[in-house]
Amino acid sequence: MPSDAQEPRPGNFRLAPRFEEPGVAERHDYLIASQAEIARILRSIETRNCPVAIYFGGEEDFTLSRIVEVDPDGGWLSFAFGMDKHANSRLLAARRVGFVCADQEAKVEFLSRGVTEVTTGCTIRLPFRTATVDLKIMHSSVIVLENGKRVRHSGCQFLGEQRDLKALIARFIVDLSNA
Repeated sequence: MPSDAQEPRPGNFRLAPRFEEPGVAERHDYLIASQAEIARILRSIETRNCPVAIYFGGEEDFTLSRIVEVDPDGGWLSFAFGMDKHANSRLLAARRVGFVCADQEAKVEFLSRGVTEVTTGCTIRLPFRTATVDLKIMHSSVIVLENGKRVRHSGCQFLGEQRDLKALIARFIVDLSNA
């Protein structure tokens, strides 16, 4: 083991020195399977506001971001969008995404089957009430209106328990159909 690596922790877990790739045969020595330990590492990265490189194509297709929220119970992470809108669009379209960052002296790397856009704190204004909800963008595409204007059309899913909101939307639809 290199002299700058940390001693093995209980449970046969070792941290790899920063940005030093282990060999294929050794790679399993550095994998963490404990959900609690994974959550602890991700929360540490979130708390320290560490930059995260998100790769969604070749080595040159990436954006820099930061972890905004970790939800180990729900099994998801929330990341801030990068500054490049074109790169963000390609990121949302990617089927496989890689995340790379440093947690103290260790390189942290993980994969995802893709990302979805979640918008929190959206305000829906109905004539009789305002509601604040969290939405998950399920699909998004650019469409052309009859007047030639290009707009983004997105289909959303409400997150969490939304019984009251469903009743409000049903009431709004009934009011529209009666108008």
